[in-house]
Amino acid sequence: MNALKSPFLGNLRASSTSRSSTPAPSLPSPDHTQIADPFATALAPNGNGAGTSTAQPPRGRVQKLSSLTPFKRAMSPAPPAPPAPAQTLVQDGSYLQALGLKLSEAVSKAVSQPGGPLGVGEPTVDGKRALPSGRGKTLGALIASELRATEGNPNLQRAVLRLLQRPLSVLLTTLNAHLLPLISSRSFSQFVITQSPGPFNATQTVALSLAGLAAEVLETFDSLGLGAAEASSSGRGTPSIGDGLRGIREGLESIVTKVLGPMFAGIRKELHPVLDALEQLPLAPSPPLRPVTSLKPTSSSSVVHPSLVTLSHGLPSFGRALQRLANISHSAHASLASCLISLVWRAMVALAYRPVAQIARTPPVIPTPLPLTSSGTAASSAPPSKTRFGGRTPPGTPSATRFLMKLPSSRPPSPPSSSGGVDPLEHDAKSVYDLLQGLPRPPESNELAREAVVEAFEAYEAFLTMLSHRGDASNVPEDVPTLIALPVLLRAYGFPTSVAQLLELGETEYREGCVTGFGRAAECGPVVAKRILEVLGPVDSGDDARAPLVEWLQSRSPTTH
Repeated sequence: MNALKSPFLGNLRASSTSRSSTPAPSLPSPDHTQIADPFATALAPNGNGAGTSTAQPPRGRVQKLSSLTPFKRAMSPAPPAPPAPAQTLVQDGSYLQALGLKLSEAVSKAVSQPGGPLGVGEPTVDGKRALPSGRGKTLGALIASELRATEGNPNLQRAVLRLLQRPLSVLLTTLNAHLLPLISSRSFSQFVITQSPGPFNATQTVALSLAGLAAEVLETFDSLGLGAAEASSSGRGTPSIGDGLRGIREGLESIVTKVLGPMFAGIRKELHPVLDALEQLPLAPSPPLRPVTSLKPTSSSSVVHPSLVTLSHGLPSFGRALQRLANISHSAHASLASCLISLVWRAMVALAYRPVAQIARTPPVIPTPLPLTSSGTAASSAPPSKTRFGGRTPPGTPSATRFLMKLPSSRPPSPPSSSGGVDPLEHDAKSVYDLLQGLPRPPESNELAREAVVEAFEAYEAFLTMLSHRGDASNVPEDVPTLIALPVLLRAYGFPTSVAQLLELGETEYREGCVTGFGRAAECGPVVAKRILEVLGPVDSGDDARAPLVEWLQSRSPTTH
């Protein structure tokens, strides 16, 4: 062992001694004057840090090489830091699992009962309160934010869309479960015209809150295009964004329809009979109404129609109900327009088809003179004296006009003059128009629905213009439907029969077949005008009193222009 270690250690010592071949630096000579370096006193040759100003510190190899180099290497600038990568969603199972829990929690909060004490007059049904508005918008905002965060990543976007199906299915099932007992209740379809404090009862209020939640979620679906179509591949094979959500969208739309549809129908069911009653005049005077100035009696003998009394009290409440229904969903704008158009049409039909005896102005009460006897004295109510003709006075000779056929007068009656008061028909039509004007209309954003309502009210305004100078068929506005103007003109020109009798139809058959709405009346108007022309026959000369009426019928008939 010793023999082996000795050469090895000796070689190490030899290599260490042979490695340093550079001579040691020489000490400066004492006869050279050096410049004192105040910063090198610690490196004085005496080793105690007390060197003099003439001492020069030793210089190493690096210092010598740097002194011989004619230039110094400049430090290269540091490269710019790379931009921080954009924060993206973690595309793994943990993110999707956390998002699923987040969506499930949001759905649970949306359908949960509101906390806090019950408010004064707050409606409840079996202990359940109405859901506050805005919860559907909160849930929709969460869905929209998560989907917008996946833009540019179609794989993650499809995964999020698949993840949405489960919580939204839970939302749809919960809403249907809460809504079913409400719409099955009898109070759901009951409307009270003068109900206070609001137009809806407790059952209707809770049902409207559920429909409002579904409508708010549908707004998010509309803004993002979710559920608009089934998944379909485009040219690049990318499925549409609404993949798998069409069934949920249809379910939410069904909830809104189940609530709003019966309510609009219930309002029409309450108001249609009131408007239909305008076809008859009141039998007894009604008290004047203070809230509506247009319903004041026009004279001492005039009376206010009972339907106007009912409408003046009920339409403000129904107006608030229609406004509430229209604010729930955009799809309710079409239903609102249909309801308003039906009310306008019912009012026009009822006023236009009033019988002839009820259209004339209220005549002054004139005592009927008693028939005169042969002696020239007025007959009294005393029993007749006995004569030789069977003990009684022989009856008077009947008038010759009794055996004549009643025909239309040779000239139309003169338009009502302003000195005799206001025509009851014109007054009632103007009052109904003012009341219907107070109902809400579809917003300007829905141009189609709003334009349809505007056209209906323009037709009513033209009907008022025709009533102001009825009797002149040449002044009938074009906006008045043919089947609305026809009965008014027939009575003005002395035809005691109705339109249905001229057509040889029953009144109910005619009303249900031709006068059900603007559209049906527009289809049947030319056919009816042609048939009335055939019944009236040709005009012999220009002096015929029926000439203006016949000319108007020809303008509305499809065969003549």
